[in-house]
Amino acid sequence: MFLKGITVIIIVDTGGTVVIRSPIMKKSLVLGIICLFIGSAFISCASRFDELIDQHQDNFYPGQGYEVNVNELGKAHIVAQSFKPSMTPLTKVDLAILTDIYTTQPVVVSIRSDLEGNDITSITVPHEQIPQDNISWCSFNFPNVTVVPGTTYYIIVRSNATGYGYCMGYYGSNLYPRGNTWLCYDGNWTAYYSEDCAFRTYSIDNQSPNPPTIDGPHYGKTNTTYAFSLGPITDPNGDQLYCLWGWGNGNTSGWLGPFNSGAIINTSHSWSEPGTYAIKAKLKDSYGAESNWSVPHVITIFALKKAFIFGRYTNLSAEDGYITIKAINLRLVIFKPFQFLHYIADEKITFSKDNIKALIMSQFLIGLFEVAI
Repeated sequence: MFLKGITVIIIVDTGGTVVIRSPIMKKSLVLGIICLFIGSAFISCASRFDELIDQHQDNFYPGQGYEVNVNELGKAHIVAQSFKPSMTPLTKVDLAILTDIYTTQPVVVSIRSDLEGNDITSITVPHEQIPQDNISWCSFNFPNVTVVPGTTYYIIVRSNATGYGYCMGYYGSNLYPRGNTWLCYDGNWTAYYSEDCAFRTYSIDNQSPNPPTIDGPHYGKTNTTYAFSLGPITDPNGDQLYCLWGWGNGNTSGWLGPFNSGAIINTSHSWSEPGTYAIKAKLKDSYGAESNWSVPHVITIFALKKAFIFGRYTNLSAEDGYITIKAINLRLVIFKPFQFLHYIADEKITFSKDNIKALIMSQFLIGLFEVAI
């Protein structure tokens, strides 16, 4: 090989080391090494997960199958196979299938959670890519979809092909007990519980995120916004994460994100009614795997009322801007609505540290407070 206009000096030392003395060649070599590492990084990212077979029924009769086409009356012959995944997400399915040599229409394979519902995901494959000689395995690699393990889903196979169309391999004896074949030949679905199509579903070896830990106040008052945080949130695979907050009153935040693994998530919330609320949170990675709910974080929300308090107390403690005492001999006058209360038996009284206009001594206090009711 001749390099016109480039001077290359190669020196081989006694140890067999090759030294390149051309600046251009050095730059090219360095660039090539960088590209190699970058390419390796992309390959590593793309192949971080291996696809694993989740659900399957591998048997089918040679030369027999269910038709998938449109008959002479214009009615569609559709085949479905139900299954219950044990992993998420669902990445692809394999089917034992055959097409007629005269077929020109593509075949559509989709996933549904209801036989007559909408497709969750689907792929349309040209007839040229389907086996023509014998019923054989063919892969249908549609966009990944999050599925709920243990829930029934359906592989739907349909086509606008006329004549023979497509043929789906199947087998009897109920070899797959977690599902069965469904046929739609007249606009209505019929279950064949002792028969199963030959199929395989695939997923990836993805670990669920670790349950998060909630940090935030334990006391507060109505119609006031309080800050809470999760984290650092972590995922064993380093995936991006989404979080869901449950606020203890039936309301949730909806899935928020994405956030990077290792991040701290901050949010805020308020409650309009007094009470004790158990806040929970969970995480979901970008492949749909969910963590368990966090340990509940309990917050007590007060409705504050102005009161005049005087008397003796004990056991003063403070947290999150609130002071709690035990009554020895305390009298409270609440103004709206007017109430006169007398506590003498270690009853707990909590009031806000804000807006205090009072004298507080070691075991005696007198003045105006905002009392938690």
